[in-house]
Amino acid sequence: AVAAGKWFSPVIGLRLSAFSRNTTSNKVVTPAKTSPYKTPEYTKNQNILFAGLRLEAMFNPFGFNKKSSYDDKYGAHLLFGGEMGWLKSYKDRYSESVSAYSQSYTFGINAWMKLTDGLQAFVEPRYSYYRYNRIYFAGQDNQLHNGHYGTVLVGLRVTTIPKKFQKWIPEHDYIFEPLTVGGSIGTNFAQTSMSYKGGHGINYNFQLFAQYQFNRVSSARISYEYV
Repeated sequence: AVAAGKWFSPVIGLRLSAFSRNTTSNKVVTPAKTSPYKTPEYTKNQNILFAGLRLEAMFNPFGFNKKSSYDDKYGAHLLFGGEMGWLKSYKDRYSESVSAYSQSYTFGINAWMKLTDGLQAFVEPRYSYYRYNRIYFAGQDNQLHNGHYGTVLVGLRVTTIPKKFQKWIPEHDYIFEPLTVGGSIGTNFAQTSMSYKGGHGINYNFQLFAQYQFNRVSSARISYEYV
């Protein structure tokens, strides 16, 4: 998920998110065969794939405390709102995939910890109740379906601070080096409507980059990434 939001007061805010998610709905196990040729047993996962937009109100109960500030080391707030998106799923384990528009009601709790000025780490457990019309066989079976799910989001948040709360810190007034080189390594997860369970190991990716900084706010970077 990628999100942007704004606090209109220490208590009330608004957030817009673009997201995608998937979860396994059916598992189809194909047994091993010896004729006409030998094949091992394998499992095919049929997934529910959902992508869309989420609009939520943010409520910070700690904002009523006069000692609360944008510079707190820890905090938490509540979220509630709605989702709209496109859902792709399977009627059963032997059918072709079908898709439909979906609407959801959702709420969650965002608990965060300050890492440094302008950067927070957060954990966000959330629950959603969704509804959608699923159409089979060219509209012969138009059914209204509903369901619910729970997720936990873990991520980083970059914050901007209003001018009246900004402060000058000597450590931030550094002499920067114009040329920087570096690298990174990590893993990646694919979201698909169908996947196979096998012994392919862990997905991985790495990146190498070189960056030239023109001044304190602008730079140019060239990078190579393998996925």
